[in-house]
Amino acid sequence: MRTAGLLFILLLAGCAIGTQEADFENELIIADTIVRFPVSDQTYPQSQAVELFESYDSVRYLCYLNPGKNEILFFFLDSIKLSHKISLAQDGPHGVGKAVGFSVGSLDSVYVTSKGRKILYLVDRNGLLLSSNDYSAASPLSMSSYSTTKTPVFLTDTCLYLPLLPAGNWSTITEKQMVSFNVCLSLNLTRGAASLCPACYPESAFETRSVQYQWCRGDELYVISFERNDKLYATVDFAELKATTAKSNFHRKTESPPANPAPEQYLRYSIETPSYTGIIYDKYRDVYYRICYQGKTTGKDDNLMQLASFKPSYSILILDKHLEVIGETLLPENQFYPEEYFVAKEGLYISENSVFNENYDENYLAYRLLRLTKR
Repeated sequence: MRTAGLLFILLLAGCAIGTQEADFENELIIADTIVRFPVSDQTYPQSQAVELFESYDSVRYLCYLNPGKNEILFFFLDSIKLSHKISLAQDGPHGVGKAVGFSVGSLDSVYVTSKGRKILYLVDRNGLLLSSNDYSAASPLSMSSYSTTKTPVFLTDTCLYLPLLPAGNWSTITEKQMVSFNVCLSLNLTRGAASLCPACYPESAFETRSVQYQWCRGDELYVISFERNDKLYATVDFAELKATTAKSNFHRKTESPPANPAPEQYLRYSIETPSYTGIIYDKYRDVYYRICYQGKTTGKDDNLMQLASFKPSYSILILDKHLEVIGETLLPENQFYPEEYFVAKEGLYISENSVFNENYDENYLAYRLLRLTKR
């Protein structure tokens, strides 16, 4: 383990981030609070799957999928120490393949999603396989489901909802195919039976060629955010989707992607084009946050792969429980890595592990606190 420095910094002062709309009373403040988890050189410092879990006895854990080692790390959030880790076997009787996502039901029951496999695995804290559910028959036209920070699986009393994306070439998908594609499936945990939920992609998703989406679960609603779509879609049971507009005030007009683009062409498009990259519910304040990427003009000598992975400029829309916009905050460039975030009672934490952050240190997983305030 690499040497740990100061692990948890708590200062009283905070700095406000600029907003564009003077009429909005709500804004996010970058606090001088940052949690920094020391990690070994065997831990990859960025992940697509991060989750805050609170146990029945109110112990808070930051759970982190370490993709390089096929393991899930459990850190105590309040003491910033490693509690334990779940090592996941790829093969054998307890094999789950290459893990690309997870969801914690309890410390001794963790759901795992695997690359290229339409199987949901359940393991205990020792990585031993408790059960597996194959849902391939219910979703033959979809890709494998991944429980990531942006698209977690949702566990209810009777079933579990998994996100779906269409398989095949997205640039050639027709409107008829897209609007008939189901956004998710439900898995009955008692019978192990999977079935498609009735709700399908909306027409506006095809109009903007928004195949990928993010989702979250609110107090009463499930909310879906498509990547290049100004609308949000809400549902109580995935029977149908209801649209509401939630557009960034900083976004310029979003263009649809070119047909059958070359790899470099698509990379430039993804970097230069504004998009929506996350939707988050804050149960402590009963609000939603929509992460908005603002786009950046690229040059001929830019490292496109790096820019695509660590995009520089974001804002965050603030919405009330009815999905009405009540604020928007523009973030400083090159400070955050908004692929990773979690909400705690203190506020919204967003990763600062962008390679462009001047304080980036691969020895730590760093998360900065943003507090919701009224101006």
